[in-house]
Amino acid sequence: MAKTNAEMQARYRKKQELGKFKDKVFQKLQLGLHFHRRRETPDEIHALLQKAASLPSGWNDEDLGLAKDRIMQLYYEFESPRNDLEMDVHNGAGFSEEFVRTPDPNKLFSDFNESVSKTRALASHLIAALELSALPTYEQAAAVIETARHVGRAATISGDTAKSNAMMLCYASLQSHYDLPDWFLDSLTQYLSNLFDKEIVQELGKRLNNI
Repeated sequence: MAKTNAEMQARYRKKQELGKFKDKVFQKLQLGLHFHRRRETPDEIHALLQKAASLPSGWNDEDLGLAKDRIMQLYYEFESPRNDLEMDVHNGAGFSEEFVRTPDPNKLFSDFNESVSKTRALASHLIAALELSALPTYEQAAAVIETARHVGRAATISGDTAKSNAMMLCYASLQSHYDLPDWFLDSLTQYLSNLFDKEIVQELGKRLNNI
């Protein structure tokens, strides 16, 4: 049934309000203290928000609510002071231990910042390659995990002792016949407990006990 003029105007206003909501979230992120530390540029973050705000053909109020939820999920990620890439480089390099021993802290900080910059650049190249591939997300995910397997396998073969959440996830992608480092289970347990709500962690524990 064709919509009345009043219904079409109401839908238009709702869509306009969603756009204003998205713009307001972006403005709040721009004013945030940690916005500049992200790997993503402001334009890239705005594009993600724009994608989150997109509505399907024939959208309804439920779709509108889901779009707002997606926008807020991005906001909570980007407004956080936590920088996972930086922490993975920090932990993998054993920065804290090196800081205690080094006679030249300034050089250590300089080397660390350079390592973070190089890692961000590599991540940007890998993500750009995924986007240029135009593959569906499940195929991109398969490629990403295959890359993680490659890194985990290389670390295992070389006896690399670097410890970080990123390394733990690479090890987790390997088949069971590979030897895992002693710290793997503790790291995996802590990672999952930090990642999920308490209820999900408890449910996960129950399901693991039932396997």
